[in-house]
Amino acid sequence: MGFVEGSEIMGQWHVILNDRILHRFWVEEGDMVRIGRGNMVDVTLDNTAISRQHASIEMRNGKYFISDLKSTNGTRVNGKNITERVPVTGADRIEIAKFRLVPAAGSGDTYPPYAMVLQADFDPASLPQTPADFDGTVYVASRYLILVEGQAVPKRLSLKDMAVVKIGKDDACHIRVPGGQIGKIQCCIVARGDKHYLVHQSGWKRTTINGKKVDQEQPLRKGDAIGVGTCKIRYE
Repeated sequence: MGFVEGSEIMGQWHVILNDRILHRFWVEEGDMVRIGRGNMVDVTLDNTAISRQHASIEMRNGKYFISDLKSTNGTRVNGKNITERVPVTGADRIEIAKFRLVPAAGSGDTYPPYAMVLQADFDPASLPQTPADFDGTVYVASRYLILVEGQAVPKRLSLKDMAVVKIGKDDACHIRVPGGQIGKIQCCIVARGDKHYLVHQSGWKRTTINGKKVDQEQPLRKGDAIGVGTCKIRYE
């Protein structure tokens, strides 16, 4: 298997170039993550040696598989170009052009201490606008985010004294939700005065509140169900 049972980084992969992590992404059971240079992929590598849709990684029955998507320069596993879907583990060397694809935890393997380069898609300009008379004090009643459906880590989070909470698949998020269609930072919950507001940031599937898509900042009420991909997170 391409992960360590019980690991907090189970399902996480790295794109590595010259011993630097360029991207982090998640592959969980049933997911297929496409990698390429175009706009219609989950992980974008802006390099002319990479095809628009170059390769894909998926997990089926707890095992990882990699496929080449008819790319120009091919996908290599242990130095050989692949022509069909191939099972892989942390012991395999997976390459597309000059990039390596490495599971963050794999079958007891160890990797060099890579310098981290985190790709952020968080846009502070999209946060709710602060009124001119707001003095910066946050006095929202103690609230929690509780996972009620799907997979996310952690399953319960206190919002006490937190001005901004990020939800998505990036390591920088306070709640990490795996999935190829989830944005690195899918949405944010912002505390302002005596209220929390939900702001959609990115992702193929729009963030929802009680099943309705969030197009602009939305105030949260106790009991609201926040939809992130296949996850439902209750605001309590």
